[in-house]
Amino acid sequence: MDNSQKTAFPKILFVASSLFVVFAIIAGVIVTGGPGKQRKIRMDEKRASILVDLASEINKDYKLNSKLPSDLKFLSDTAKFKDPVTAKLPDYSVVDNNKYKICMTFEVSNKEAKAGDYNYDNNSPYSYDARIIRHNAGYCCAVYMKNKNYGKNDYYGNKAFELVD
Repeated sequence: MDNSQKTAFPKILFVASSLFVVFAIIAGVIVTGGPGKQRKIRMDEKRASILVDLASEINKDYKLNSKLPSDLKFLSDTAKFKDPVTAKLPDYSVVDNNKYKICMTFEVSNKEAKAGDYNYDNNSPYSYDARIIRHNAGYCCAVYMKNKNYGKNDYYGNKAFELVD
């Protein structure tokens, strides 16, 4: 090898390595949707958790008072139920004597999500357990059945929850 070949090899290796890194970063952004989409997904995970936790509080109130609350004024601490971005409480209404509805606006749809797309673990509100809420992007409502047996058996047993867009 002459001197020009010896000095060209590190340059070629550097260019090839640099291109590999650039393509890896681009592929990562394409696969994950980028940091902006991941932030929206995390906010939607919090919103889904809020829906479930609020339903739990409503059922506790129903168990104590034998009627569904007419509004959310019964909550002693509303801060934990506020949207993480807008700081607004979810919309709540009684549908009939047996059902109530909680609505929030979601940023992205998770209807087509599969394991690995979201934070599917035991500590996530989107894990594969009773806390999962599949939703479209935009304003979505969850309709819950009142549950006087809250805490005694499976919260979502007997189709106690359905999502309506």
